[in-house]
Amino acid sequence: MQAQSVYTDSGWGMGTSAYELVQGVDCPHGALYFDMHYMGSDQKLYRIPRSACIFEAPEMAPVMRHFDSNFAGGYTFISAYAQTKLVVRTSSSVYK
Repeated sequence: MQAQSVYTDSGWGMGTSAYELVQGVDCPHGALYFDMHYMGSDQKLYRIPRSACIFEAPEMAPVMRHFDSNFAGGYTFISAYAQTKLVVRTSSSVYK
C-alpha cells in the first residue's frame, strides 16, 4: 500500500505532468506566476512556464469583530479584521 501512494509527490505528479496555468481560471488576476523545472529521464533540465502561482484569498469569516455599544441600540465604534489565506497552486495529471 505504501508504494502506491508515492506517485503523488515524486514519481509522476510534480514536474513531467505539470502544465501552464490559465489566468482567471486556475489562479485569479493579480496572482504571481512562476516557472517549474524538472529533470527528465534523459538527464536534461526542462522548464514549464507559468506552471505555479501564489496569491492571497479571503476567508469567509472575519478573524475578529468588535463594537462598542452606546447602550441605546446603537454603537459608537466598530472594527473588523478580515482573514486571508496564502495559496500556492499548481496543476498536474496523475497517470494510471
